[in-house]
Amino acid sequence: MMFIKNNKSPLIITKDDELAIRRSVKYYLEDFDFEVPEAENGALGIELCSRRQPDLTLLDLSMSETDGFVVLRHLTKASPQTPVIAVSSIDIVRDAVKALRFGALDYLLKPLKSVKKL
Repeated sequence: MMFIKNNKSPLIITKDDELAIRRSVKYYLEDFDFEVPEAENGALGIELCSRRQPDLTLLDLSMSETDGFVVLRHLTKASPQTPVIAVSSIDIVRDAVKALRFGALDYLLKPLKSVKKL
């Protein structure tokens, strides 16, 4: 993976206000040797990203406390070299385009599908 910054386990921060989704993503990625800290809202996610310097961020766009687009704008300005993948359960093309304009690397729909480990 070309976005890895060091030889330690890659760090992927997941931000989602739904505990079950955060844990599902966390446990899945840990099976592939990623370190996966979690944030339950945008404010905590911003703080965690500034403190931990992730290799990648998975960001729910529709969190209840903080608009994911606000978080996305902050993250891409504060650390433009760190990729952010926007995640949403709402299939609205307008949101996908907006996320990409705000600097997201990609846009994924929930539920996330499993892939086989090579």
